[in-house]
Amino acid sequence: MSSEARSLIDGMLHRRDLFFSKGYLNSEGRKLVAKLLRLLAVEDPSLFRRVKRLYPEAPEDRWLSTLQEVRDELASRRRA
Repeated sequence: MSSEARSLIDGMLHRRDLFFSKGYLNSEGRKLVAKLLRLLAVEDPSLFRRVKRLYPEAPEDRWLSTLQEVRDELASRRRA
């Protein structure tokens, strides 16, 4: 699971223009975050809560920093 979640997060971080408009999630971004939340709800409730707190109205900068932290956390768990 963590590889799929990391892949979704990487997509959002590298193609921000597709997922954010005027500093907030657009409809495509909301769809991607909904998919990410479904994955995290099953596999990691603590990360789910962290992302869910932002949904849907947090500004882009908060989304980007939180998604980076979640990606790093998933990567560190994979190495352990």
